[in-house]
Amino acid sequence: MTPFMQAIIVWAVMALVMSVLWNIQNRTRNAGIVDVAWAFGTGATGAVFALLADGNPIRRGLVATVALCWGIRLGLHLAHRVASEPEDGRYTAAREKWGKNEARNMFVFYQIQAAWVVLFALPMLAAANNRMRAFGWIDV
Repeated sequence: MTPFMQAIIVWAVMALVMSVLWNIQNRTRNAGIVDVAWAFGTGATGAVFALLADGNPIRRGLVATVALCWGIRLGLHLAHRVASEPEDGRYTAAREKWGKNEARNMFVFYQIQAAWVVLFALPMLAAANNRMRAFGWIDV
């Protein structure tokens, strides 16, 4: 499967995930779950991209490991914050600013975050596709 197709599939999956989470935040009135999903999604996407890449297997494994560790650490941190604190002020302010268009605008915002998952994971895909055997400064 080409990297382009991988990116399209991940974007579609994340768009579906973000749609479900948008519906949940409509009920809970806490849009911070988008941050949690973005962190876990970006880490998981980076790992999937790395594991499916054509580059050096050791490099692919390292990229996948780092992506997963980063995504899990940030995702757990954000999940704790979202669960234990009121809604982030950024989202409260957005709700107030958007008024009657809040639901639509929040949905669009969530879908943009789905696209950002893919965009932020693309450097991991590029790194994992590096076929050079030797590790160099760009790997660091």
